[in-house]
Parts: sequence; C-alpha cells; structure tokens
Amino acid sequence: MNDTQHNESAVLRRYLLGQSDAGERSAVERRLMTDREYLEALTRTEEEMIDEYARGNFDAHEKEMFESLFLNVPERREKIAFARAFNRYVARHPRAPSSKEPGILPASVWQRITTVVALATVILLALLSGFVYRRFVQARADLAAVEAQRNASETRERAAAEKLKEQQKRNDELEHEIATFRQPPPSATPDLFTLALTSGWTRGSGSVPTAKLSPALKRVSLELAVASESHYGRYSTELQTVEGKTMWTRGPLHSQRDSGREVVTISIAASGLPQGDYLVMLNGVTTDGSSEKVGSYYFKVVKR
Repeated sequence: MNDTQHNESAVLRRYLLGQSDAGERSAVERRLMTDREYLEALTRTEEEMIDEYARGNFDAHEKEMFESLFLNVPERREKIAFARAFNRYVARHPRAPSSKEPGILPASVWQRITTVVALATVILLALLSGFVYRRFVQARADLAAVEAQRNASETRERAAAEKLKEQQKRNDELEHEIATFRQPPPSATPDLFTLALTSGWTRGSGSVPTAKLSPALKRVSLELAVASESHYGRYSTELQTVEGKTMWTRGPLHSQRDSGREVVTISIAASGLPQGDYLVMLNGVTTDGSSEKVGSYYFKVVKR
C-alpha cells in the first residue's frame, strides 16, 4: 500500500468511526458522491474494520467508538456476527495430523477444503453485502442531490415571489404618489376653482386634495372620477362633513368622458363651503330607481 492509499484508508477509518471533523467529513461525503473507486475503498476499509473487531484487534478507544457508532447499521452487525462465527469455527477445528491409511484423504486436506469453502462463502457474502451497501450509498447520494435541487428551486421561487411582491408594492406607492401630486388644471374662469377627486381617499392616507379658496372665488367644481367597472346612466351625490353631517344632496347627475376617464361633475357655491374636511358620497342610480354606492371622495377646504 503506497502513502496515498494509506492516507485515504486512515481518513476513511476516521470517517467510519465518527472521528472526522466537520471539514474532513464534508470532503469525504462529497467525494463519495462522485468517485466510485473512493466508494469501493470505503467498502474495503469497512470490511477490514469488521474483521479486526471480530478478531479483537481494536484498542479500547477504537472498540468503544466502533460499538457506539459503527454498529448502528443492522447490516454491519450481521457481518460482524458472521465473522465472529467463522473465527470461532477456525479456532475450534485446528489442523489434524495426516492419516496414513491408503485411499483416505488426510484430515489436514479436509481441514483445508473446509476452510477454503468457508472462506469462499465469507467472500461471496462480503461481495454481496458490499454490492448492496454501494447501491444504498448511491441511492442516498441520488436522493440528496434531488433534495438539494428541490430546495434550490423552492429558494428561487420564494425569492421571485418576494421580488414580485416588492415590485407590486412599489407600483402601488408610485400610483399613490402620482395621485397625490396631481394638481387640478388651472381654471379658465377666475372665480371658479376646479378640484379633481379620486375615490378611496381617507384621512391620514397622505397628502389630501385641498381647495384653497380666496375671497374672489365664487364657485367650486368637484370632478369625481368614476371607477371603470361602474355602468350607471345616472348618479346622485351627497356632501357630508367628516363628522357625518349632511350638507346637501344632488341628483340626478350624468357622467362625462374627460381625457379617457368617466367623470361626474358637481358645482358648489364657495360661500357654502366653510373651512374644514369633507366627504362626497357618489351613488349610481339603477334602472328601477334604487341607489348603489359607487365611491367616496375626501377633500379639504382652506380659506385664504
């Protein structure tokens, strides 16, 4: 045995006895998954250790490690039991003196024949068990590879889901910022203030649409953007304070198309809007005359 083989045998012996550190154990297991000759060397080392244990050639420390770790596998226990039985058989049947009677084989010849047959049986069983063990190790390696691929795939899927969730959140924030900073177009009429409103605003949700009214302004025009899924021919509105007091109701009203949007416009006297926070409720009127809530629009009035 050259130095390389001796070193490999020592490494595998430590691995089988559970004496390898984490780095050496990881290196051995990675090599076992890819190097069949290394796997065969592991099997040979295992068989040598079984024979040593059966003959009682282990020191106390190795014997303790061997029994606590190596014998956890039922297949190995069966191998050791067989090896012990064979050694006891050989020890109890020493080579007998040769017989001088003509035509009768000497006892030594029968002893050698019995030994050869028993040894052949042991070798055959060892080869068979080694083959089964190699298949087990290979199957375990294949299972570990499949499990690693599955874990990697799940990790990629989770990362993609998180990235999609973050992108959706960012899109929502951008839409909110666009709606927040969208300013109403300047009014062509000096005494009219126009305020575009989008349904869904609540107090505390960020910058609030605000009507800043100067003494010169006479009227306020509120443009209520209607949700795209609404399909009503007529609408009614109700203006409330945030405390729930109804200021007035209007209807029936009709929507108009403005820059690709469906808008319901209401006009209010500026003098009828004291400074404060307001809520406009928009209801769709069905063909049978009943009302269904379409949206709510929050805005603020500031007097200058």
